[in-house]
Amino acid sequence: MFPAVHAYVAREAAYSDDSLLIVGSVLPDVAITRIVNWNETHTKGVEFRDYVLGVNPSYRRLADGVIMHGRIPRGVDHFSDVEYDGGLGYAFQKSRTLVNKVAISCGLSTENTIAAAHTFVEMALDYWLTRSHPEISDLLKDSLTVVDRDQISKHFAGFYLKDFAETKRAVNEYFNVLLSGEITNREGLVALGAWILRKAFSVDIDTTSAIDVLDKAINITKPTYQEFLGRAVNLVCQLKFE
Repeated sequence: MFPAVHAYVAREAAYSDDSLLIVGSVLPDVAITRIVNWNETHTKGVEFRDYVLGVNPSYRRLADGVIMHGRIPRGVDHFSDVEYDGGLGYAFQKSRTLVNKVAISCGLSTENTIAAAHTFVEMALDYWLTRSHPEISDLLKDSLTVVDRDQISKHFAGFYLKDFAETKRAVNEYFNVLLSGEITNREGLVALGAWILRKAFSVDIDTTSAIDVLDKAINITKPTYQEFLGRAVNLVCQLKFE
């Protein structure tokens, strides 16, 4: 999912707006910079938590946010990408009719177009969420601003056995993109999506047609986004952190 949904679910599921928790809830997607494999950041949350507890327990909330984000254990991205309501993940279920339009705006192969189409559904959920909870954007930006990036980079590099300087550059790039954009409007969401797709597939999307695709994703998700968000919060609440 996109950052506002991750921040919202973490806040609601943990009953906390702790800055480390909020930043942890979006941290796994730093993998888009290619500093580490995407699958690792989305399936090793428990191991990351155990590492953090061993080196700096005061950063426990960062690790809790990472766990809430991922696929294993079943965080938000499990229900978005893998399985939801007996079928594929929500974002893949809702993106089926967008594939052809995404192919035109992004110029991707069939396999990559399916992945890109689900990104537009994720954009749409951030659009709807920030309509009803505009404070989430400020919470996310405030949290990204006040946390110690050096400490976060240190923990991340230590766990994934990466060079600290390279990790810090990746964290700075990712955080700065989130801080510089505006996830409360269509243009800002498409700009963030364009950065993600450029990193993932080395393509530059057509902004005008991408906004048209996003508008369709917004309409597709309108009847169900509230139910998905509510269920995601309830399901993530069931994760065990002890």
